[in-house]
Amino acid sequence: MPDPLSLVGWVVDRDRREEILGDLCELRTRESALAFWGDVAGVCLHARRFHRWVGATAAVVLLGVTATARQNSHRMVTARDAAGSFVLEFDGLRVVRATLDGAPVAAERLVQENGRLVIRGGAGSGGDLNIRLRPDGSFYWRGRIPQNLPTP
Repeated sequence: MPDPLSLVGWVVDRDRREEILGDLCELRTRESALAFWGDVAGVCLHARRFHRWVGATAAVVLLGVTATARQNSHRMVTARDAAGSFVLEFDGLRVVRATLDGAPVAAERLVQENGRLVIRGGAGSGGDLNIRLRPDGSFYWRGRIPQNLPTP
């Protein structure tokens, strides 16, 4: 367990360190351990050095989260079912482009809302291809029926 006076000595500015440590030593003899740690926490939370440390740490964490989120934001996924293959291009969790069997799908045929993507006419025979999008970036769909080729 860390020594509370060492912690305060590290956090508090040099010009006030002796005064605050003296006050805390006096309080240590009069208060319970819980109340004493409350006083130590109060001193540390009001120290300038602690504020700078918290600010710097928050900035580094924020930059790290932002950089990580940007790295995974754009991806292309190829999927296959009985009717053929299709490709979905994601920007974050949003589908921005799609192809069916190598043919690009017009943007107005892509309808996306509430974790669901509908590719109008994507199932063949005028049916729609319905795809469920999960918050973790995965997706699932009901396999399309293969197109029957006309017999000569």
